[in-house]
Amino acid sequence: MTNPAGNGRPWRRRLFVVWLASTFLLANAVSVAFLIAMADRHRLRVDATATGEHRLAEQTVRMLKAIEPGAGYELVVAADLERVDPRAWQALLDVGAELESQGPMTLTALEGASAHQGLDALARRLTEREADEIQAQVQVLTRVAIELERAAQQIDEVVVNSLTAAAEAASDEQIRRVMAGRAQAGPRLADDLREIAGRVYAELAQPIMPGVSVPAVDRARVAVLAPTQDAAAQLGLLTDEARAIAQGRSFPEPVRRAAIELSQAAGPVRDQIAGIAAQTERLEPLDVVRVLRALGGAAAAVLVGPNNAVAIDAQTLLPPPGVLRPEAATAPSLRRRVEALVSTAMLTAIDPRRPIVVVAHAEEARFIERPGAMGAAIGHLRRQGIDVLEWPIMLERDPPGLIDIDPARTRPVIHLVLNTNTSVRSADQLAPRPDERAAERGALIARLVDAGDPVLVNMTPSEIVVAGGLDATAVPLAAFGFRANSGAALLTTPPSGEVVEHDTLVRGGTGEHPLQGAMTGLMAYVPWAVAIEHDGSGEAWPLLTVEDERAWAETRWSGYRRVPRDQRAMVRNPPERDPDVDDTTGPWIVAWAGQRDVAEEIGRVVVVGSNDWLADDILNAGQSIDGRMAASYPGNLALLDASLLWLSGRDAFIAPTVSSSSVAVIGQIDDRTLSALRWSLVLGVPAGILLVGGVWRVVRG
Repeated sequence: MTNPAGNGRPWRRRLFVVWLASTFLLANAVSVAFLIAMADRHRLRVDATATGEHRLAEQTVRMLKAIEPGAGYELVVAADLERVDPRAWQALLDVGAELESQGPMTLTALEGASAHQGLDALARRLTEREADEIQAQVQVLTRVAIELERAAQQIDEVVVNSLTAAAEAASDEQIRRVMAGRAQAGPRLADDLREIAGRVYAELAQPIMPGVSVPAVDRARVAVLAPTQDAAAQLGLLTDEARAIAQGRSFPEPVRRAAIELSQAAGPVRDQIAGIAAQTERLEPLDVVRVLRALGGAAAAVLVGPNNAVAIDAQTLLPPPGVLRPEAATAPSLRRRVEALVSTAMLTAIDPRRPIVVVAHAEEARFIERPGAMGAAIGHLRRQGIDVLEWPIMLERDPPGLIDIDPARTRPVIHLVLNTNTSVRSADQLAPRPDERAAERGALIARLVDAGDPVLVNMTPSEIVVAGGLDATAVPLAAFGFRANSGAALLTTPPSGEVVEHDTLVRGGTGEHPLQGAMTGLMAYVPWAVAIEHDGSGEAWPLLTVEDERAWAETRWSGYRRVPRDQRAMVRNPPERDPDVDDTTGPWIVAWAGQRDVAEEIGRVVVVGSNDWLADDILNAGQSIDGRMAASYPGNLALLDASLLWLSGRDAFIAPTVSSSSVAVIGQIDDRTLSALRWSLVLGVPAGILLVGGVWRVVRG
């Protein structure tokens, strides 16, 4: 057979070369077109970075999988690109593309002139969807304004006349002056109620956003709530005074009769105004109102679900140019910021029952938001839409009211019980003793545990136990099978051996429980830690286990704790490992999760053997990695987030979060594995070369 490209004719050879080249180019073009079509239908993204910079956190992926296929979510973001940081906008587009590829999520990014049109269309769509709820709140607030006007009329016509009659009937000069003063204040109170009603009418007549028929029901509610509560309190005081006079045998009969009439006149008005306040309190914030308030400024972001809509803080999502610090302006940092905000909105949209955290403690004053206390943890929770309240149980016997933030009482309430450093003496001689504070904490925990309420308890070394007493804070935890060794503190000897430290660094292990999985491989810092044991009764899961050979549980720690850290090098007789009195073998478990059946409920508790693991200096500690800041102890926030999810019953969403997956984690290599790696490098490489050479010789003959 002759070769068509042979030396027969030159034009045939040239034609054959042209045919080969054309076929090659056509095949490549078809292949490229095929790849483009495949890429449009099936997106494949491979993240080769150790830190997972280009993939979503596992928690975000779980939330996307939890969305029903037919229930799509839309992330609508509108921005004036000249007024936002372009790097943040690009990070938003990158994260949005990843969200779209993972689940039923759509990103609608609007810019320029289309931004205003898109926001107007979104506002109208949300208004139509919640039209019934909007109308219901308008009707309630309108009735409230009418009732306020009626109450004002009652005060003018009945209460003031009764006050005047009581003042005229009083023979005692002091009572006469008091009643006369109350009579003069009555018209002012009535005028205040009419003014409140007028403000309600004005707010209901004013739309939140031009072109959208949504009255300012949120501002109308605010205008009513606090003033009516104050008015009800004033009338309640007046009623109580009148009843006291009516029941007093020392007052003349005309005065007592006038006081009875006054009580009968003021009591119903007080009840009417108190009912108005309660009715206003029960009005739940509307999603459309929150969203419309967020639409405006340089940027706006809303996550729209099938049944609700969640506004995202646009200033944090898309900050103005020049605001971000250099370490926060890197692409990985910006992507993590965007994903954290979007994932928080997704969790709120999927399960609107955001928990309420009540921080209870037995200190002498409120302190959790003071500099250096728990500001970082509180800010972290509030960015997730979690309300944080403080309850100083030694100052306030009753828990903080929740009606303002949870009128329907549908949100889970989690108590975070802080402990007290018994090594610090109060300068106030009348201040409660440490054992009294521990008793109050223990009584609170016992009530919560018996009721089946979720609790997160912090333990700490206690001088009460050192002195031979009982740690009342730990007693209620025995219901879950836990026993805290509060009389011993975990100490460590650094490699240099110079100063004994109270720092306990522990890396999360593995396990089947969701909390264990969320902590896997993450470094946590638990200062002044105590070991917690479990007797095997009930269900319990260890979360943090200290296996440091340099650590031990020291029983003579109290004096050393009073020494400032920078002066401990001068201590002549620092604590030492003493197997006779100390626990020197380990391991020591410093964090547990437990649950038990309480009536028809499941009671859950998380116990952490440290009281300072949420301190600002720990949560704010960071390190620079490749030009970006990463948390030094990501396990602390990961433990907090996962604990709150588990305690609130949202187990399905417990997974490594954005903040906990931002640093490449290299697990510790044990001695056996390290020895095997060394011998593999020493002998394996030469043996491999010899083996390849032998095979090559055999193949070549």
